[in-house]
Amino acid sequence: MTEWRDVWTRAALKERDRIPLRQREKILTALHLFCTTGKGDIETIKPFAGEYRLRVGEWRVRFALDAARAELVVLHVLIRGGDYKD
Repeated sequence: MTEWRDVWTRAALKERDRIPLRQREKILTALHLFCTTGKGDIETIKPFAGEYRLRVGEWRVRFALDAARAELVVLHVLIRGGDYKD
C-alpha cells in the first residue's frame, strides 16, 4: 500500500479555509485516513478522467493521484452539489 502525501492547489486551500472548523477537521481526518490506509468513500469522477472524489458527509474532496510522486493532489473541497461543475 502506497502512503500518499497530500498537496493542495491554491483553489482548494481557499475553499478549505472557508469551511467551518468542525467540518474542516472531519474532512482533514478523512483525507489523512485515505492517504495512510487507502480507506474512504472514494469514487472516480466519470466526466473528469483521472480524478476522484472523497465523500465526507455533505462535503466532497476532488483530487487526482500522482503515483510517480506518491502525491494526492487536492483540487477542490466543495459542498455536495457544487463539486463537478468545472
